[in-house]
Amino acid sequence: MILRGDGSSVDAGTFNFNGGTLQLGDGGAGGSLSTGTAITPPAGATFAINQSDTVTQGTDFSGAAISGDGGLAHSGSGTLVLNAANTYAGNTAVNAGILVVAHNNALGAAAANTVVANNTSLQLDGSAGDLTNAPALRDETGAITTITTGDLKAVYYDALDYTGAPTRVYAWLGIPDNLPTPLPGVVLVHGGGGTAYRTWVELWNARGYAAISIAVEGQTDSTNPPTINTGWHRHEMAGPARVGIYGDSAVTITNQWMYHAVADTVLANSLLRSLPEVDAGKVGLMGISWGGVITSTAMGIDDRFAFAIPTYGCGHLYDADNSYGTALGDNEQYKQVWDPMVRMDRATMPALWFSWPEDVHFPLDCQAATYRASTGAYMVSLVPGMLHGHAVAWNRPESYAFAIRVVGWMNLTTARIVVDGAAFAGSSGTFTLFDAVNLNLSTSRRLPPP
Repeated sequence: MILRGDGSSVDAGTFNFNGGTLQLGDGGAGGSLSTGTAITPPAGATFAINQSDTVTQGTDFSGAAISGDGGLAHSGSGTLVLNAANTYAGNTAVNAGILVVAHNNALGAAAANTVVANNTSLQLDGSAGDLTNAPALRDETGAITTITTGDLKAVYYDALDYTGAPTRVYAWLGIPDNLPTPLPGVVLVHGGGGTAYRTWVELWNARGYAAISIAVEGQTDSTNPPTINTGWHRHEMAGPARVGIYGDSAVTITNQWMYHAVADTVLANSLLRSLPEVDAGKVGLMGISWGGVITSTAMGIDDRFAFAIPTYGCGHLYDADNSYGTALGDNEQYKQVWDPMVRMDRATMPALWFSWPEDVHFPLDCQAATYRASTGAYMVSLVPGMLHGHAVAWNRPESYAFAIRVVGWMNLTTARIVVDGAAFAGSSGTFTLFDAVNLNLSTSRRLPPP
């Protein structure tokens, strides 16, 4: 049964259908159901939306929970916003357009079975509000705090609810002193076994960048007492910790670690760009190892980032000849929802794909498949003998040189970066590190398109 979108509101009380599909719209715009119409598809049935405009739960159809044993499908070129604690037991299919998840339980009881087709998008909005709004910044007591030039301190910021409870993210946040503002900024995401790192922030501060290093497993940088298997202390308002390689795929998507890790990253961007000392148009993103996977994912979700530096981590891991391929080869949710490849065509910011030829965790063919799927300019730096780790990556000059080239800023009072003759090679050609680090604000330029 199709309710055609002709600008009118259909008031039908309760639709009783025993199977098949109840579809709102036929590819056009403007149709709606009465907000008093209960949506309860039975087993084997589907409630479908097929419109070219934005359809919002509670505005264009009932705001009450979609219930029943059936499923939901979004088939129109427009946007569907689900913002209620839906309980329907069937699968969710994103066949076209954009589906915005605006409540932790929006995708019903079988959220783990959500199917996202190619060239479509499942977007995070969040039960804590729009992720593009700056979250509250707090000190260790939970009190609201502030930060200004010259500050470098450990902070917390508000994040999405996890299993119905509010969460906060621990981070190190620093803003350089004695420099003209607004400054460029960078969000930094650690890898497996890591946390929020003061040292990493200091390295970017020394180059004239405001920086925030976030802990994405609910941990602090204290080991007293260690409360997770990586040895870090887990604070009282933690979100989820990582469970192996997408090992939490069976739980509701909005309670999965990657969902929260990406949301934490987007919120860190919103926080940093809200500071008056920061140029909102020049905030980049760097992640190492699992942080590189998060970066690769966030690149296709938050187009506000001015640049991205996925280090080691990438997408297309389901056919890797290692533990990632073993874990993800049959994981359809990874392939359709979490693989960065799903949204890489939306990654338009300049990117540096940074690794080394011998990396056994994230094979170079997986990395190459990921960056080739992006639509933005990119460069690749593979450093023989670099090894895999946090410090070996942040102590190299490449990430800083790339950021300088993109946003056109460096702290000229900082000692010149030592260059060992390495070069970037990518879709936009080749340039030496020496050339890159000597760019200044007046001579900087955007990377040319591929």
